[in-house]
Amino acid sequence: MRLINTVSVCVLLAAAHAASGDIRASISQCAGLEDLELRLACFDAVKQATATDPATELGKALYACSGGELGRLDCYDGVVREHGLGPMAKVQLAARSESKSAEPPAKTVIPKTFSSVLTGVRRGMTGVFRLELENGQVWRELEPTPGSNYRVGDELTFKKGLFGAYRMKNERTNIGTKVKVLRR
Repeated sequence: MRLINTVSVCVLLAAAHAASGDIRASISQCAGLEDLELRLACFDAVKQATATDPATELGKALYACSGGELGRLDCYDGVVREHGLGPMAKVQLAARSESKSAEPPAKTVIPKTFSSVLTGVRRGMTGVFRLELENGQVWRELEPTPGSNYRVGDELTFKKGLFGAYRMKNERTNIGTKVKVLRR
């Protein structure tokens, strides 16, 4: 719902700027959006609004951007760089909470290789284990591993793999398996 409301606001703002002939301001406003989907929708709205009069150099450059979502967004960002149109201001669209609570803590960065001690273990219905570490992280096996009998106090070594996956090895049993982080 938030995305639909925000996109419609961007479309209206872009159409208003384009109708007033201030295409440079509307492009700068679109460039200031950090959310990729919103930035793409804003640029598409400016392109649509200038489609009736692509006589300007910026209108021609925007009209030339076609293809898939990432291709169009890359083309739009190239037009912004080419014409020296930086963002007016970085606009971050954040959901406002009704309560005055503090911001949630930022996610911690997981190093490529680290070791930790097992403080809790639970076996799921499918046979995969849920592992709680001394640093507060919670990990889950991606596949059941025969012979992986975990005990509280085991030292586990984690190594980063491809596509965000990690490989975990129990130093006591010398058995390794693929794991995924559930809580950082």
